[in-house]
Amino acid sequence: MLIPTNPPASTSVPVGSTLFVDATNGNNTTGLRGRFDKPFATPIAAAAAAQSGDLIVLGPGTFNIGGTQLALPSGVSMTGAGPGLLITPGTSADSFTPSGGTIIEASEVSGNQYVSVLPGSNCTISNLTIWMPSSSAATTFPTGFGKGDTGGTNVTLENVQVIGSSDGVYLSNAFGNTPTAYWKFINCTLATNFDAVNAIDASGNAYTSLIVDFFNCDIITCYDGSSGNNARCLAATTTHSPNAIVYNVFNTRLTSNGLSTSSPRCVDAGDATINLCSGSAVAYSITNTTYYPSLYAHSSGGVINVGPAFVFDASNISTGSGGVVQGMQPQILGTPSTSSAAGAAIGSTGTATLASGSTDESGQVTVTPGGSGITTGACAAITFGKNKRNCFPTITPANAAAAAIMQTDGIIPASTSATGFSISCGTALTSGTAYQFNYLCVGP
Repeated sequence: MLIPTNPPASTSVPVGSTLFVDATNGNNTTGLRGRFDKPFATPIAAAAAAQSGDLIVLGPGTFNIGGTQLALPSGVSMTGAGPGLLITPGTSADSFTPSGGTIIEASEVSGNQYVSVLPGSNCTISNLTIWMPSSSAATTFPTGFGKGDTGGTNVTLENVQVIGSSDGVYLSNAFGNTPTAYWKFINCTLATNFDAVNAIDASGNAYTSLIVDFFNCDIITCYDGSSGNNARCLAATTTHSPNAIVYNVFNTRLTSNGLSTSSPRCVDAGDATINLCSGSAVAYSITNTTYYPSLYAHSSGGVINVGPAFVFDASNISTGSGGVVQGMQPQILGTPSTSSAAGAAIGSTGTATLASGSTDESGQVTVTPGGSGITTGACAAITFGKNKRNCFPTITPANAAAAAIMQTDGIIPASTSATGFSISCGTALTSGTAYQFNYLCVGP
């Protein structure tokens, strides 16, 4: 068989209905739809060139879209290289920050009810982070649909982090543009300083049907302000007909961390129906001592149906004018004395200390290696004050050092039992460096 000594050079790399975005090598002038070798530089330019049925593929890195809205046409989906890690706040006044992966970063826009990423109908967004690092006036939100937008329906977010300094997912029909919508979240993390998910309508512009489903998600709010309403995981207004807004929550943890407030509400139904289904859990403060978990149905149409969920403070379950919280009785857990001990892997003088207010269910441990004998293996052991029948610890980084080691090594909970769990590392930690990890154990 003859093999050509000088095969012709390829002049194109066709990839069908895919558009590539490369923050380093892309060019919005020469970028072409369906060409791997002709990537765009920004997702906004790629979206402008996309057609229904296309997929926009973002490479790793941060894509700063500023104050320009990234509007995905109907039928166009977008995926990234992964959402990276979430660094959770050390105090309630801090903001959440992402680390690694693909990040779409947006800036605040003056005005009211503006969203930065606007999906069209029949759209899937996956494997990336949408981040709004600063919105001082609480008027700009990472995603959803807002003032003047025609929001999409049949929208799916999968393996996505939505991080907002104000609300996270803002779904507004207050101007009558989107009376009907369906959104679905799968394996997502929503971390905000105000409401994580907020469904808004208004008199004369009420929703006909808004359904939002959550599967295997983590929803966290963290706000140290004057209004408890601004630290809700799920929220809805009271101007629509009963059952017009429905949240279905499966295997999802809801954590409200609004502390300096009189009545922060983890779940605020308004006139909506909120179904806390199999495996869902309403939790409380991650790193602080004052717990305000709350199920609140404050209007005659508001209904919260509690399935097999854990609620850690029944005293804050409340109803207003005819609202209903019904279903399984919440499990009330005490505040036992949790303790920690340094593991053998962090050296002869290494320490592992718990933050004030840490409990069996959640808290923060700081691991600081020191002395001789720093190696791989167990770096901290958490002992419960009260034995648990089941324990499913989740470990997240609370500072940059912890995020860096988790990206390269994968810090994991190990030796989990009814009496506690340990945190193990596959790479030796650095002497004198403080590694801060948040943990949350859902289970009785």
